[in-house]
Amino acid sequence: MSDVRGEPLKGTALYNTILERFRAVPDAEGRLDCEKLADAALQISAVYELVFGSGFISRHLKQDIASSSGRMREAAKALRNSRGGSVVTADELIAWELKELGIPKMRKDQNSGVKGMLWMKRALDFVFTLICNTFGTMKDATVKECALDAYDRVLKPYHSFLVSNIVSLAFSLAPSKDEFVRRLGFEMDEAENCLGSIQQVVLPVIARLNTLLEEANCNFPDKA
Repeated sequence: MSDVRGEPLKGTALYNTILERFRAVPDAEGRLDCEKLADAALQISAVYELVFGSGFISRHLKQDIASSSGRMREAAKALRNSRGGSVVTADELIAWELKELGIPKMRKDQNSGVKGMLWMKRALDFVFTLICNTFGTMKDATVKECALDAYDRVLKPYHSFLVSNIVSLAFSLAPSKDEFVRRLGFEMDEAENCLGSIQQVVLPVIARLNTLLEEANCNFPDKA
């Protein structure tokens, strides 16, 4: 994991680290390890800094992903300790909180591991939708246009007017596509070639997490 106080990972080092962390999340049966998922999620902090620089917006986004993944991690540790050890999977954490809290309390509880999981999933979905837009489905568009499309589809339905304005400010700071690719540490063709592995390794984890949350009625519509 990169040190958020120093230079973020970029290029092949960032790409390989992301793939390595996400490959480690599912077990042989496809169940998602909560603590490994939190480790994987933290890697997108580097992408925020590369896109938006090291100022307020980047720090805010990085704190959000650290907070949401951290709440999930702490809840998973609590469940693991309560049963004397062993890995806690996403489906187990959801089932446990549903039993212990129930949906009404989960929606109000700022320390809920499942709420943390939900917002972490949305952050991951946004970042990788942005990447897939930029180097795939919208590769002729600007980074700002790719980001706005990803935001409108993934995050905007769950953001208040105030938060939406902050995000709009962030997108106004988005670099040109050439500058974005340079900050990532790639040439354009290299970045496009990375997309296939991301679609094979990362997106199925996000999709599985989304399915678990939807099936448990835990895709809460509450706005941030």
